Amino acid sequence: MIKERLRRLYLRAYDRQMDRRLGVSTCEPKGWKTPVETPNSQFQDATASQPTWYRQLESIDDWLHMDACDHLVDLGCGRGRVLVWAAQQGQGRVSGVEAVSSLAKDAQANLEGLSIPNQVHCQDAADYRFSDETILFFFNPFGAFTMAAVMDNLASNLEENPRLIRIIYRWDHHHQLFQTLPWIERVENRGRSSLWRINPPRKA
Repeated sequence: MIKERLRRLYLRAYDRQMDRRLGVSTCEPKGWKTPVETPNSQFQDATASQPTWYRQLESIDDWLHMDACDHLVDLGCGRGRVLVWAAQQGQGRVSGVEAVSSLAKDAQANLEGLSIPNQVHCQDAADYRFSDETILFFFNPFGAFTMAAVMDNLASNLEENPRLIRIIYRWDHHHQLFQTLPWIERVENRGRSSLWRINPPRKA
C-alpha cells in the first residue's frame, strides 16, 4: 500500500516535470473530477478522464512512432497528452476526440504551436467518422457500446480505404470485442498496454 502510494507520488511529480518541459498543462488539477456521464455521450458510458502517465508513454514510445504519412487519433484524448507526446517526433498528423467540451478546449490549447497538423474534435467517439488514420490510441475511454460503435465505423471506413492500422490500447477492458473481429490481431502485450494490428477486410 505504501509502496504503491509512493509510486503514484513519483509518477505525478514526473508528469508535472514533463508538462513544464513541454510547455503544456495536461495534469489533472488537484481535486478535479470528470463527470462519468456527459451530454455528448450517446451511450452514457464515458469513463472518468485520467491521463496516461508520461513514464508509461515512454515505455511504449516505439509503438507511437510516426512516419510522415501517419495520422494518429486518440479517442478520449482528455487534455491531449498523448497527442503532444506523439507530436514531438515532428512528422505525421495528430487528432483527438473528446466528449467533454472543457477538456477538448484544454487539449486544443495544449496543441497550439505544434510543428505538425493537429485537430481536436469535441464529439462523441461513437459518431466519429474515420478518414485516413493509421494509429489509434485508447486509454479505457468508454464502455463496450461506444467501443462497438467505433469499431463498426472503422470497419465501414476500411471498406472504402483499406490500410494497415496500429491500435494501442491501455487497460484493454474490451479486448474480447477485438477478438471477435477477424481483421484485428493482437501483436504484443507490454504491462497494461496492448498493441493490435488491423489487416483490413479485402474487397470482394
